[in-house]
Amino acid sequence: MKIFYTTSGDKAKKKGEIYRKTLEILESNISKKNLLSPESRKQIKVTEDRDSRIAAIKEKHLKEADLVIADITNGTAGVGYYISNALFLKKPTLVIQEESDSMNEIQDSITSGKNKYLTYKTYTKDTLEKILLNFLTEAKKKMDTKFILIIPPKIDRYLEWASKHKRMHKAQIVREALEKMIKRDKDWKQAKNQAIA
Repeated sequence: MKIFYTTSGDKAKKKGEIYRKTLEILESNISKKNLLSPESRKQIKVTEDRDSRIAAIKEKHLKEADLVIADITNGTAGVGYYISNALFLKKPTLVIQEESDSMNEIQDSITSGKNKYLTYKTYTKDTLEKILLNFLTEAKKKMDTKFILIIPPKIDRYLEWASKHKRMHKAQIVREALEKMIKRDKDWKQAKNQAIA
């Protein structure tokens, strides 16, 4: 499981203790190489195109990640951009904000709870670890599972055609077809209800 962790550059500098604590908590629960923290700017020489190279690395990290954690305390537009992209890519995303900063204006789209991939929490030093660990546990349940599907040429031709005409990935077309089938399947609904009871 790969996690993209982002925060404003100012937050990392000014609130270094919380930033380091967040990294420690995440690193103790996943391998360090799977924590994609875009603070790699330290490793990039200062040149004219340094900022665009950093942005490219962050975009790459975001696409590789399974989960996104964004701290919006002292937030910047950049952090908002990565939250927006993460949700567009349907990645489970935890947006956290220090309780003392939570009086600052926040977009309704973050706090409304209307996006199934978005979780918003305020934290203190004492609650940060519990919030992060709860999110990791819950996110594992929401993550997509890779599934290899062998299909006959006739279906592949349809998927090729549909992906071009509907401007969707083949996997998205298959997913939507299965979701429609699940909604109509009375046996599945009954089995699911019995498992819950």
